[in-house]
Amino acid sequence: MNIWKFAPKSIQLLVLIFFLSSCVTLTNDPAYKNESFKESSNSKQDLIVKIAIESTQKGYPSTLKFNNKNFTNDCSGLIYGIFWEAGIDLIQLSSLETGNGVSRIYKTLYKKGFIHYKKLPNPGDLIFWNNTYGSWGNNPLSHIGIVVSVDAATGQVDYVHNNTYLGQIRRESMNLYRPHETRPINNYMRYDSKYKKTSAELFDSFGMAWKL
Repeated sequence: MNIWKFAPKSIQLLVLIFFLSSCVTLTNDPAYKNESFKESSNSKQDLIVKIAIESTQKGYPSTLKFNNKNFTNDCSGLIYGIFWEAGIDLIQLSSLETGNGVSRIYKTLYKKGFIHYKKLPNPGDLIFWNNTYGSWGNNPLSHIGIVVSVDAATGQVDYVHNNTYLGQIRRESMNLYRPHETRPINNYMRYDSKYKKTSAELFDSFGMAWKL
């Protein structure tokens, strides 16, 4: 029996309003736009984030040292070092791939299904950027950093990376919902006047290397 058609019109209207309002709420909330790839945080992620934040206090030596091992002072060297100290040997895991350090890490994660393109990442996720230097359009996967905090309410993502333009390991910000806004919403990722771009404008993808 279809009970719905026997319900008073007033009840039908109230139920309809309830479902419509629910849909509006879900649609407007960024967390329900299929833009979140949040997984339950684990101790490995927490450790990676802790090491990444601490790395901003290392200064800017010619080589980076993590857990008694030296790493090249560049963007991928920083990531290799952070994960080495967390117990994950990304150099070994990505050794069969070709290209620069960023490309090798990306290819390793892509083959395992650990790359995603959501606007709300997990703490500990890697961030890949394109065209951060050189001829425009010719440098895919040119830079890498690591997510250290995510504000789901605002879309604000804080990350640590090796800022070679400034010669510092820095904690900076990115917001993929507001990609063209500059600091403090988005730090610049490319500084040259012709192609000055924010971190969100050059974003490519996130990678869950902490799952390796």
